[in-house]
Amino acid sequence: MSYISPFITFCKTRNRYGSGKSFLCAVYNRILRRNKFPLPLRGTCVNVYLKGDPNPFIVRLGTTDLHVLEEIYFNGEYDGIIPLLGNNLRLIVDLGSNIGISVRYWNSHFPSSNIIAIEPDSENAGICMQNVKSVGISDQVILKVACIGSHARTVNLANSDDGEWALHMEEVSKFSNRKVNCITMESVLENIPNSEQIDILKCDIEGAEQELFKSCATWINRINNIIIELHPPYSVPAFIKDYKNNGGKLNIVYESKEKYRPLVILR
Repeated sequence: MSYISPFITFCKTRNRYGSGKSFLCAVYNRILRRNKFPLPLRGTCVNVYLKGDPNPFIVRLGTTDLHVLEEIYFNGEYDGIIPLLGNNLRLIVDLGSNIGISVRYWNSHFPSSNIIAIEPDSENAGICMQNVKSVGISDQVILKVACIGSHARTVNLANSDDGEWALHMEEVSKFSNRKVNCITMESVLENIPNSEQIDILKCDIEGAEQELFKSCATWINRINNIIIELHPPYSVPAFIKDYKNNGGKLNIVYESKEKYRPLVILR
């Protein structure tokens, strides 16, 4: 019985998908995610359409890709900040871009904005660029394949039981097998004039936000709006303390009630 109610709720989203085939992909994706049996098409890239959007989203079956899509487009994860922002946004920095669903979302609301996307996993980044090309905005998006932190170095990209959206940064050790570059916000913004503000900083970097915001004094006041997902043990009070200690002046306008991974919006 516990499986029936969520499935009925999910089926009510049928009209959010642009075709029956896309909805069936979402149904089969749930089956693959709930079962570890060697079912066909696991990991296969497919095109999924949402109602009202003629450009497909490229996702991998049996992964967290469709969950990210539904969280942003169906559950409205970032919708709360959109009415507050106006229309003349010029620059968005998306830390933890995954396969580019959030990049597509920003572009759908702010089509003239330039976007800097940071994603450490090369496979996720490759699909991110496919999603960017699908909507024809390659000239507006800069993608950097790297982790982000307070200082530049080589780190290890570690797997997580939560899936493809929850890869996280670790220090290099003798057990490291996925070494990637860790870059800084200063390097991300090095070609952006100091006079230019970042209209939105979206930060979903699986725990690395604690390191990032402990040393953010050189760039924090170039940000007009922050959307950040915090991961334990980093708490909202600890984040606000670090943010203010570095001279941050934005105010919280939204804080989700989620205890494990709260979403906080500042502007």
